[in-house]
Amino acid sequence: HNTWFMGVPKKKIVKLPNPKHGVKKIIAMKESELDEYMKRTQALLNLLKEGGLKISDIGVTNSTLLGTYTYGKSDIDIIIYGKKNYWKYLEIIRQARHPWLRWRTIDEWKKYFSTYNAGLFITEQEFIWHSQRKFGDGLFGETVFSVFGVENPDEISVKWGDEKYSPMGLVTVKGRVKDDYNGIVRPGYYEIENSRVIKGPQVKVERIVTYARDFILQVFKGEEIVAAGILEKVTPINSGKEYYRIVIGYFDSYTNRRGEEYIKADR
Repeated sequence: HNTWFMGVPKKKIVKLPNPKHGVKKIIAMKESELDEYMKRTQALLNLLKEGGLKISDIGVTNSTLLGTYTYGKSDIDIIIYGKKNYWKYLEIIRQARHPWLRWRTIDEWKKYFSTYNAGLFITEQEFIWHSQRKFGDGLFGETVFSVFGVENPDEISVKWGDEKYSPMGLVTVKGRVKDDYNGIVRPGYYEIENSRVIKGPQVKVERIVTYARDFILQVFKGEEIVAAGILEKVTPINSGKEYYRIVIGYFDSYTNRRGEEYIKADR
């Protein structure tokens, strides 16, 4: 990859709480055992279960899992395991009706954006327009919830060491989204067609990859896309053809601020 990745040595890990076990525990809690935060968490999990998701495909993380939450301040953090299941979650939550469920207003999104410091090179208006389409962050009983999608092991499209990546500098590209199925996880990607580089080396870009949660579900199949990031030539180690991709959100991009990186619909 020619870049740094963060990790924790296994010998330093004392305990690894299981997100799925956390869900089972919360679902099984009796009403007398629930505080205000857990009432909302349990009700939200039941909403997803009743919508058609299996409990075995759902996890909780961060303070929701560790029990270190503070009611009124802490988010409810949920994990959906499996790409197909996350797309199913989106169908469920878009149609869901519950007295506790609501989405941020325009003013709330503006307030959120004004305090957000991820170095996004998109405007407030662009940020809000994209965010309102994602349904990954909402409010449940006025408690913020966030839902993260992760791959199951058999869904990983490219395993570590299967490809070599050669950076070729920062570029900006436009194209049409051919497939958005993998744009819901990290690293996720959008397959594009009719690509054209408007700034940088003139090559055919086939994928736009994101390591940043800000840009998952950013653009959907059939939409025009514009992205800026690091151009990479991809060389398969064993078999397959070379191709070019753009990567947004490698971890070092948050520390050295190397330049513009973004993904957005080209409206």
